[in-house]
Amino acid sequence: MKARLKTFISEGQDAELRNRFNSLKRFTTILLAFLIASQIYAQNSISVNTKKLPVLKSLKIGPCSDAAVCGKILYAIGSGRIYSFDISSPENPVLLNTLDGLGNVRQIEVERGYAYVTSREEGLFVIDVRNPRNMVKAAHYDTIELGTGIAVSGSLASVANRQYGVEFIDISHPQSPSFLGMTLTGEAQSVFIKDSLAFVGDWGTREMVVCNISNPGEPKIISKTKLDGFGDGVFVKDNLCFAATGHHARGWSWDNRDSTYFGKGHGLEIIDVSNPYNPKTLSVLKFPVVFYMLHIDMWDVQVSGNYAFVGDTEAGLFVVNVSNPQNPVLVGHALLPKVKMPDHMKSVFKKGEKSGPVGGFAIGDGVLYIAGKMDDLYVVGAKEFAVPITGKESGTTMPASLKTKETVSPSVYLPNGQVHSVFICKNGKALIAAGENGVHEVTLRPKLTGKQILETKSIVFDVYQHNNHLFLAEGNEGFSVWEYAKNAIPVLLGRYKSEHGGIYQLLISPDQKYAFLHAGANILEFIDLSDLKKMTCVGYDRQTAGNMYRLPLPKEMSNDRFVACSWHSPGAFFYEITKKQGIIPKGQAFPALKMFNGAAYYKDKFWAIYNGGIVTQNPPDKPRLTIEKPVIVENVKLEGKPTIYNSRMYVSHRRLGLVTAVNIDNPESLQKVWQLDSLGNPGLVVEDKDMVIVPAGRGGLQLYKKSNGLPYYGN
Repeated sequence: MKARLKTFISEGQDAELRNRFNSLKRFTTILLAFLIASQIYAQNSISVNTKKLPVLKSLKIGPCSDAAVCGKILYAIGSGRIYSFDISSPENPVLLNTLDGLGNVRQIEVERGYAYVTSREEGLFVIDVRNPRNMVKAAHYDTIELGTGIAVSGSLASVANRQYGVEFIDISHPQSPSFLGMTLTGEAQSVFIKDSLAFVGDWGTREMVVCNISNPGEPKIISKTKLDGFGDGVFVKDNLCFAATGHHARGWSWDNRDSTYFGKGHGLEIIDVSNPYNPKTLSVLKFPVVFYMLHIDMWDVQVSGNYAFVGDTEAGLFVVNVSNPQNPVLVGHALLPKVKMPDHMKSVFKKGEKSGPVGGFAIGDGVLYIAGKMDDLYVVGAKEFAVPITGKESGTTMPASLKTKETVSPSVYLPNGQVHSVFICKNGKALIAAGENGVHEVTLRPKLTGKQILETKSIVFDVYQHNNHLFLAEGNEGFSVWEYAKNAIPVLLGRYKSEHGGIYQLLISPDQKYAFLHAGANILEFIDLSDLKKMTCVGYDRQTAGNMYRLPLPKEMSNDRFVACSWHSPGAFFYEITKKQGIIPKGQAFPALKMFNGAAYYKDKFWAIYNGGIVTQNPPDKPRLTIEKPVIVENVKLEGKPTIYNSRMYVSHRRLGLVTAVNIDNPESLQKVWQLDSLGNPGLVVEDKDMVIVPAGRGGLQLYKKSNGLPYYGN
């Protein structure tokens, strides 16, 4: 059964995929024409004007994402691990230690004996590397969204969370990092801290954003500088900001796919930030390449001496002389060994083979340590250029005023962790998934109180109770089931770990026979619960070119047998639990709803947030490849994840912090009841009688009155 269910492509989905591939084929024809022309130009330019840097050694540790040098030690991350190497002989690193269990790792910074590793869905890991021969996990911090970029300065860490902006964290005590504040910048991919400023490389918005972080609890955006490519890596030296860019130049957009700008966003931009409120672009150096690779889209930059080093995925690593910032000159270039591209990437590469894409890198003494995103960690010779970066100009310390706690509303319960989800029990209490603070049980009436009932080693993202069984989505620690009786400590019954990554959301069938799990970045898994001590995967689905992001599943099923699951690009798809065949696909429910939206079940239909309004679909119907104009709520642009109780829909926008209540009794005339700012990052909203319960991330568990959206207890 498992093998038969491994790949789901319904007729409707297949038609949609054919349309997409035809569009991609036309797109690719243009791209290949550019590639042929640009390869000649690139080869001539690079061979005549630049030095080819040789690959000296492969360290044979497998795919790598990033690297960092600290004194005579090299650290690298990849495939859920951190590695330490002795580089007393820079060209011949010697492996010292390996530590695994770090999830979908992306970037690394090392400071004061600790390595800070972002891990996308898993947030941020803090690793004690004071003894590089025996590295140990010091802390696991639950970031607001996909932990991607990392910067560390003194007692402050900053994490770029993509669509959720930049998060600032107090690391005065590395074993217990604590949340300070955040700001929405656009689509933050990387971040760099200098003095009281944070410089952010924004991806889709193609900007370099400067934030004043003199009070990191209330960071403020003070300027934005347009980039001529998708933003990522940023590095600041003296009064200059160096920004690495990729993908498409500024004239290109999803709505205007003009080939003039397609694939021409790759380069280095140098910006004068002596006045951070009014930065001035001094120069834009375009690399002699034209290409587009969606699945590995990261660009890094570091500056040492008179040289900027820029990693540009499969285009390799470029060395640029920046002694004259108004006239940077390309002087060196390194290409990693060729790799065979996966099937879903072959369409944009001739013969499906290309130089191995560069992830991050570190600068050693006369060498570069380049992370091969798809294959290995490489030592590359760069004697003329490479000098290790030593120390930073300053470190940021925490203002004492930030360490005082504000008065908490009686309508808010604050555990020491993010509140990701809430489950209402039959006894009038509720269970909450409290991130790194485990599971809490709260009493809702006559006043809001609570306590931790389960301490975990993991981040708890979701919770569900069925009779005396407690089900948890524990991220990197998988999907677990616990025996849970009143006033007793939960006892572990079974644990399932997925080969696809961590578990971030769960949906249990009413008869407790199956679990639907959000696994890894973009997988929906189907789990047989007939033996809770030995749960098994009976199938899974993955949609091409689409991540799930957070909360792709609804709060409950339709008719106890239909489930809808949303992917960012491909859209939402139906699945049915049957008696004879188990779980089977029912095709596409909706086209792309976009990453912040979702669907909920009510009156035999799924109701989805789409294009600012609401659309509906019956689960048994044929797949829908087009969609009618949505019904709009007057004076409200709806965006977010819906839940429905009777004729009341609650739409939570996790990024913006908004919760909107809508009366859907008349589907043709929707009425806004109220809208509130949760002062947090709300997940799926729950209703209990006259109470609306919002799991609001770092904003805690929040209670509101159903009638008017005001705090349930007092102000």
